[in-house]
Amino acid sequence: DGGPRVGLLCEFLSTLRTRLPSVISPQSDTQTYHPTSLLSRVSAQAAHTTTSSTTSTSVHVSILPVCGLIFQLNEGTLLTSAEQQTLLTAVARAVIDSEGVQENACAAQLSPIPPRLPCWLAYQVARQANRYGQHDLAASIYDKLSPMTLSEQTNYWLRGLWEFSRAEAQLLVLTRQLHADCPQPQNDVPDAQENVRLKPQPWVDDLIDGLRRAADVVHKTRSLFICVGGSDNRWFQAEYVGIRGNLYLCLAELCICANYFTHVGRWSGRYHSRGTNSADSIAVRTLAVPTSVVRQLDLWSGLADRLCTLQSQCLDADQTTHGHLYALIQLVGFFIDVLQSICDVYGGADRLHYEQIPVSENLSKGDPFCAVLQELRQIAQSHMKFNPLRPTNFDWLSYLALKVARVASHWPRFFFQRLQTSTVRLVLLPKAGNNPEDVLTVSSEVGHMVQVMGVVQQRSRLPHGQVARRIHAVEVELTVTTASSETTGLHRRGVGDLVFSSIRSARLQRDYFHCEFCVRFPDPAQSSHNTAQRQTSTIYRVSAVAILSDTFGTRWRLTHASGAPIETTLVRVESINNSSLSLPSTPTKLTDPADSRVNV
Repeated sequence: DGGPRVGLLCEFLSTLRTRLPSVISPQSDTQTYHPTSLLSRVSAQAAHTTTSSTTSTSVHVSILPVCGLIFQLNEGTLLTSAEQQTLLTAVARAVIDSEGVQENACAAQLSPIPPRLPCWLAYQVARQANRYGQHDLAASIYDKLSPMTLSEQTNYWLRGLWEFSRAEAQLLVLTRQLHADCPQPQNDVPDAQENVRLKPQPWVDDLIDGLRRAADVVHKTRSLFICVGGSDNRWFQAEYVGIRGNLYLCLAELCICANYFTHVGRWSGRYHSRGTNSADSIAVRTLAVPTSVVRQLDLWSGLADRLCTLQSQCLDADQTTHGHLYALIQLVGFFIDVLQSICDVYGGADRLHYEQIPVSENLSKGDPFCAVLQELRQIAQSHMKFNPLRPTNFDWLSYLALKVARVASHWPRFFFQRLQTSTVRLVLLPKAGNNPEDVLTVSSEVGHMVQVMGVVQQRSRLPHGQVARRIHAVEVELTVTTASSETTGLHRRGVGDLVFSSIRSARLQRDYFHCEFCVRFPDPAQSSHNTAQRQTSTIYRVSAVAILSDTFGTRWRLTHASGAPIETTLVRVESINNSSLSLPSTPTKLTDPADSRVNV
């Protein structure tokens, strides 16, 4: 009948489902939860609230946990249109009856997405659907809410959510149909068929087309999110969506690579001709790694770097978001290990890279990307030992891509809700003025003392102001690069030569920290002794960035969008123009001798 107790019970069961799946998961097919029977109970209970005295606030508190529990119990399959209508009708009826609007109940029963359902509550139900893999339901709700928006930013936001949800739902439908029809991959090509090319598999082409379409839609969604107030306001959403789009592209390229090796084999005679004057073992070691495999390794390595960079910026994200990002990192790392092991086979390594990587025990078992990893490892282990001197069938790589593409992702909570906010403000002293383009003039004959002062502020939306990750120390990285005199303005940031780099650690005192650097600039006359015209001054750009450390020892490198802008000032270094001085060679980089931690 609604109420806080029902909401707390559903949240408790959802936590058990996420943290301890063995406790609440069915042990046999007879114990499987059927969404039809569960939704019929919810619908009957909603009809019973007509005569109850449940308040509107109590119903609103219990609706979202109930929906979340239903979505989790139905994980692995998408709700049908009839089941979606049953759920939304029950939600609308409970809200309408609790508010005393009895005449709208019939209208709520006839519409798949009730127009009488409060827009904010409908939006929250859609968010719950995204967080537990019911992207088809979420897309239908976003599509109905978009015409009701009153601002351009809200319209861009809802259209982006609709595009992303629809792309995920369409890919799930396609991949699950292909998974039911595609055959299991074979371990190797038989000896009797070495001279026969394998027939092309049409399901691979369908999978490639589906992944590419999803990637195109997702990259379009990223542009919509950037339009919502710029990249600073939706930096996480834009970067996360871009990473998911790149993941689809990497899976599509992997399928193309696997399909290529299925059709084009490498004949044995070509390799034996290389080892005419040496032993056979040496001939195997000199096999060149196929170019397509090397290209795949570069693509997946770039995606892994992008994921690690995003995770290092998510200081304010909740634990489930970090678990989701860690699951993506583990998934991408798995494909990197597989590709590196293929390179090891062609290189004749005694032990494959895949066998040297231990399986992490800190995986978030509640995330579906981690849940599928064990199955992917078993498939890879059964196909990894192949003979590089024979035509090799790599269709099992496409099967791995299909297994990943059919996983209904759980969107992270940080995508919709921020529980805390951390900001860092830096000040560089001395400086010429408040204008960013003001240039401070110093002499090259003495060291330049730079003071960096900063403030770290953390605000929490949790009860009693609890902060999930409290910052206790700051590392300040100071870099000095050359700046062209024609483009001294900070709004035109050119990449100059690095001449100085140093890192200082500062203990946070409440919210304040302070550290000092001694910078020695190169003599401008020394820097131009090979040029026809002697320079007497050079402009340098001094930049400082803060690297935060929390109580767990984790380091966070925030950016301007995530709350830690880079502080920069311009310095002109002047020297005495004395032609009689001997000119030593030009130093490439100066470091602070007092600093034991130098960033080279």
